[in-house]
Amino acid sequence: HDRHVRRWMPHITLLYPFLPLHTFSKVLPQLISVCHTIRPFKLMLRRIHHFRHHSDHYTLWFVPEPALPLISLHNALYQIFPECDDLDRYPNGFIPHLSIDQVRGRLNMEKLIKEFQADWKTCEFVVRVVVLINRGTSPDDVFRVHHYIMLGETYDHN
Repeated sequence: HDRHVRRWMPHITLLYPFLPLHTFSKVLPQLISVCHTIRPFKLMLRRIHHFRHHSDHYTLWFVPEPALPLISLHNALYQIFPECDDLDRYPNGFIPHLSIDQVRGRLNMEKLIKEFQADWKTCEFVVRVVVLINRGTSPDDVFRVHHYIMLGETYDHN
């Protein structure tokens, strides 16, 4: 339902602002080094929450549970990229989330959450990869995968 799905894939943003593409070859070894110290972890998507924006606009999002592994991953990455601090500037700091829709009006937001929640079955999965993405310049500003970075020292494909 995310109106931006043609521009970017479903994702949980770990750092923002994004680093420029020309720096990727320099930062990739640092990303790999950090990601190799973090073991893959399980997440569940079962609850839907919202952010309120200006003028009664809302973003609906899945609450990844437990949040601690994502917060730990974010903190580890933030330590090596302190310039990517926008997500930490919010009053509640970094909040892991997976956006699913945008809506206007509180009643519409509440109605959509009830509808989504009624039809949703809990989704559980293992996070094994951090994905480095980049976007082109307008008008082709679609995000694309630049590099997959495996979590943990080893990766079992089973």
